[in-house]
Amino acid sequence: KALAAKKLEDVNRTVQEMHQQIDHISGQNCDHLFEITALKLDVKSKTDCMNRLKSDHANEISHLKKLHAATMEDLTEKHDDELKSIQIQLKNDHQRICEERDDAIKEKNRSFECANETEKKYIELCSSLSTVQTQLKEKEAALEQMKSLST
Repeated sequence: KALAAKKLEDVNRTVQEMHQQIDHISGQNCDHLFEITALKLDVKSKTDCMNRLKSDHANEISHLKKLHAATMEDLTEKHDDELKSIQIQLKNDHQRICEERDDAIKEKNRSFECANETEKKYIELCSSLSTVQTQLKEKEAALEQMKSLST
């Protein structure tokens, strides 16, 4: 009986130790479950943060693309306006230069016409002078003749 009681006591002690180990392991399991839950929450929080950052990044890229497109459109419009302005200025300058050239040609032609008219008048005057000189000589000769007849 004593031996059976001793064995029962050993079995009870072993069972009690096993219960203590089970309680200890259960406590560790609870700790691990709390750590796992905390890690899951941390991963979820970081995933949410990463998704927000991705979304913000995508929105910023979209905004920058729109800004770039608007800037390029504005620059293209300004370039087109400047090009049109330069083309208009060139056309106006060309027209003004052509008009000045035409005016200069007309003035040169008027000068030639005036010179030709002046030359014609000079020739006419020379011819007229020659005629007058001839008539004068004739009249002087006639006058000399009359003087010589009267004496």
